[in-house]
Amino acid sequence: MTDGRRRSDARMLLACLVASIVAAVFAATEAALAVAFAGAMVAHVWCGRAGKVPGYVAGYLVLAALSWASVQMIAANPADTLAMGLGSIGIVGRRALLPLTFAAALAEVPTGSLLAALRACRLPKSAGIALAVALRFAPTLSGEYVRIRQSQKFRGVGLGIVRTLAHLPSTAECILVPLVIRTMRVSDELSASITVRGVRFDGETTSFRPLSFSLHNAATLAWYCLCVALSVALAALTAQPLGVGA
Repeated sequence: MTDGRRRSDARMLLACLVASIVAAVFAATEAALAVAFAGAMVAHVWCGRAGKVPGYVAGYLVLAALSWASVQMIAANPADTLAMGLGSIGIVGRRALLPLTFAAALAEVPTGSLLAALRACRLPKSAGIALAVALRFAPTLSGEYVRIRQSQKFRGVGLGIVRTLAHLPSTAECILVPLVIRTMRVSDELSASITVRGVRFDGETTSFRPLSFSLHNAATLAWYCLCVALSVALAALTAQPLGVGA
């Protein structure tokens, strides 16, 4: 996020998130999905998140490679269940990647600014709290998983892919049990933190940072909505669907 006119307003990011969900649902062809994804990457660059774009592009290409590999495997053996699974991962993953990029951008918005922006959209305060908690919880859960894996490797558990696959049930148990316990602890701490900060009390929510839906935000939102519209129109005009056999 940058200060001034180029700061990404939470309302713009939320609108882009909704538009990306529309694209993920209705972009039924490879070309249509590519148009929506390219438009999203340009929007992220305009929002000052150019450093995230290479990772998103790499993830998209890997998922596309999985889809391509599944097509080749199914051509050789139509009953190959592994190929069908890989194809499903590639298709669903690329669709989910669109809204996840904007959800990650929303997660970087300070909680106070996010709640104030949602309040300005006349959304219920409970909905804003639920969204803020959901956006903060995923990075927290990921951090807990990384710490658990580091602790396991220090104790010699799950070292290497071969050993992990050879003892997959026990390795999964060693991950899931502490992860669930830590998740419950984090949820209690998060609830207490929300209560201490008075978020649950009635009244107007204010933000330390002033809300400003600038011309830059409007242009970014208009650009991405145009890309989504082009994507949906292209999907409607293209006969070849996005699928394992595409």
